[in-house]
Amino acid sequence: MQTNLINICVLGEKEVGKTVYSKTLCNKEFKSNTKIQPTITDTYYSLCQNYKKKIFKINFIDTVGSDFVYEDTISKCTAFIIMFSYNNIESFNNIPMYLRMIKRTNKIDCPIIIVGNKYNFSGPELPFKIKDLKSNGFPYICIDSFSDYKQVYESFELLLKSWEKKYEIKEPVSIQIYQSINQSKNKFTSFLKKYII
Repeated sequence: MQTNLINICVLGEKEVGKTVYSKTLCNKEFKSNTKIQPTITDTYYSLCQNYKKKIFKINFIDTVGSDFVYEDTISKCTAFIIMFSYNNIESFNNIPMYLRMIKRTNKIDCPIIIVGNKYNFSGPELPFKIKDLKSNGFPYICIDSFSDYKQVYESFELLLKSWEKKYEIKEPVSIQIYQSINQSKNKFTSFLKKYII
């Protein structure tokens, strides 16, 4: 059986939850008693996943943060998760910076999803800005807490669906998010041009 390899780069500001997110997916559970140390170098976590009768070998590259993300790291990846935290507006405002990093390595056609963490801490300003994100066709999902593994997995599944569509894995697919992405394709392209070109 064919194995599909995906190298996923997890980007975002410090302390938005990149490490906990990656570990929760790889362990298939949230370990609340684990103390997370600050990431000081790119760290790799691996996962084998069956998805629609396909085997995926998935490498998560947990990056340090905006000051230390290297283009070499980004160039190794075939999919991207950009994370922000609802209680850190700067982490949301820096999403275009990460898109520019990806574009510099000619990877802008790779699947990219946006994951918002700590939705239950949301202030009044961020939901307003996120309407712009949604209206421009970004695959996007929010998470209340990493302790809810179902929410974490749904965000990961969204990336697998985007990857599947991009690389045309031939399996029956019925996904509403694809329809919304296709309908918003022109808006999405305009959004990218507006923010990263």
